[in-house]
Amino acid sequence: MIPKSRSNLRIFVGYDSREDIAYQVCKASILEHNPGAEVYPLRLDDLRERGLYWRPTDPLSATEFSFSRFLVPTLTDHKGWALFMDCDFLVRHSLDGLWDYADPEKAVCVVKHEYEPTSLRKMDGQAQRRYPRKNWSSFMFFNTGHYLCYNLTPEIVNGESGMYLHRFMWANDNAITTSPPKSSTANRGCTCTVSCGRMTTPSGNCRRPITTLRGGTRGRR
Repeated sequence: MIPKSRSNLRIFVGYDSREDIAYQVCKASILEHNPGAEVYPLRLDDLRERGLYWRPTDPLSATEFSFSRFLVPTLTDHKGWALFMDCDFLVRHSLDGLWDYADPEKAVCVVKHEYEPTSLRKMDGQAQRRYPRKNWSSFMFFNTGHYLCYNLTPEIVNGESGMYLHRFMWANDNAITTSPPKSSTANRGCTCTVSCGRMTTPSGNCRRPITTLRGGTRGRR
């Protein structure tokens, strides 16, 4: 039986030491609309100390949580459902609607939007790369006890390629379900201060896109 109470919702948010304010805004927005949720930052120093993450720094990784996000099934001891989201999400509604997509036969629920970057650079001037299923891993609702999630062992997360992890090669295609099939474009801005529904840096320069979730599960990077 799928639990329906938002008090059961465990949310792991990507944490980057360069963007603490982004995490704080994301967490505050989650708890504002989901006061019973449990929110955990994926801090690399903590994961390394616990012996769960030993992967060397990848110069191609845009954030410190590029790979650690796939440790969520391990962190929950493969019990129940758990959500991962990037730190640049701004939640504007209850996330209870996620339970409508919690299919026990599926390993993970994502937003299967088609995203083609139009620029050659992304945050902090890093090279933008195009690949299938880009940004699907930005928002993942894991059925952590599903047998395919056991593929995401610490050894796999620390040793496999980004292609294997982010293109969901660890899961069968028919085990990947979707929240709303069409994503709605939301506020785009940055991750420092909130003003008039947009997020901008103090200088007004955009560093990173922000996503707004509408109706509980809609989002787009």
